[in-house]
Amino acid sequence: MRVPRYLRHKRKYARVILNGREIHLGAHGSQESKEAYERILAQWLNDGRKTPKPRRTAAATRTLADNLSDGTVRITELAVRYHDYAVGYYVKDGQPTSEVDGIRYILKLLRKYYGSICVDDFGPAELKTLRAEFIRMGWARTTINKQVARITRMFRWGVTESLVRPETLMALKAIPGLRAGRSEAREPRKVTAVSEASIEAIRPHASPVIMAMVDLQRLAGLRPGEVCRLRTADLDMSESVWANLPQSHKTQHMGRSRVVYFGPAAQDILNPWLRPDVPEAFVFSPELSDRIRNQRMRAERKTKVQP
Repeated sequence: MRVPRYLRHKRKYARVILNGREIHLGAHGSQESKEAYERILAQWLNDGRKTPKPRRTAAATRTLADNLSDGTVRITELAVRYHDYAVGYYVKDGQPTSEVDGIRYILKLLRKYYGSICVDDFGPAELKTLRAEFIRMGWARTTINKQVARITRMFRWGVTESLVRPETLMALKAIPGLRAGRSEAREPRKVTAVSEASIEAIRPHASPVIMAMVDLQRLAGLRPGEVCRLRTADLDMSESVWANLPQSHKTQHMGRSRVVYFGPAAQDILNPWLRPDVPEAFVFSPELSDRIRNQRMRAERKTKVQP
C-alpha cells in the first residue's frame, strides 16, 4: 500500500496526511520536521495504520543545561553523551572496538525517529514501534535483539548519571526479546563450516601466505584476527606441542586467558614462516604476501623486463 508522503504547505510548514487527518510537523525542511515525519509514520504503521495521538516534545531551542536543570533531557542529548562515554569505555589495545560502531549506528536511527522527545517520554510503546521498524527493514531477529539491548543499556547508563528516571528504565526492560518462531522477524542464516571442496578450489589461485593462514585456522581453531596477529614471540616451543599465548584476544576484557595449541601438522605449516630473528614481527604479513606474488609474476613474465 502507498505510504503517505512528507508534504509542504503553502505557509511553509511540513505536514503529513494520515487517514484524512492533517498532522503538522514543524517548519518545512527542518531536521525536527523530518524526524517527526519518520516517527509518526513508523508509529502509524505499527498501530495498524491508525492515526497516532499527539505527544509532548521538548522545545528545540532549549540548551542542555536548561534541560538538565528541570529533568527534561532529550533523546538526542542522552545519545550524544552516551556515545562519548562508549568511545572511552569500549577500548582494546588503545583503539575503540567494533561495539562503538554498533552503538553509533543504532543511536543514529534512534535520533532519527525520537531525537527531540524527552527521555522519560520514551517508553515501551516507542521501543516496540522502533523494533517493528527494524523488522520492516529486514533485520534478523538476533540483530534486532542486540540493537534493542544497546538502547536499553544507554538508558541504564542514563540512570547512573541522573539523566533518566529509574522507572523509565524498568519499563523498557519489561519488554521481552523476540523469540524464534514467535515474531515476524526473519531468522538469521546459520553459519556453517566451509567445505573442503571450497577450500581446495581456491588453493591454486590464493597466495601461499593466505593458504597457510587458512590451513592453520582449520587445524588449531584460531579466530581470523588471532592468525593475523600471530607473532613468533607469542609461541612457546619448549614442548612437543607448541602453545600460543596471545597478548590480546576476544574475551580479554572478561579476565579470561586464551591458549591455542599447535600439534605436529600445525607446526609443519608454521615452520617456513617463523621469524626467530625478528620475534616481535607478525608471522603472516601483507608485505610478505605481496613479495611472493611479485616474485611469481616476475618468474612467469613472457616479455622482457624494462631497463
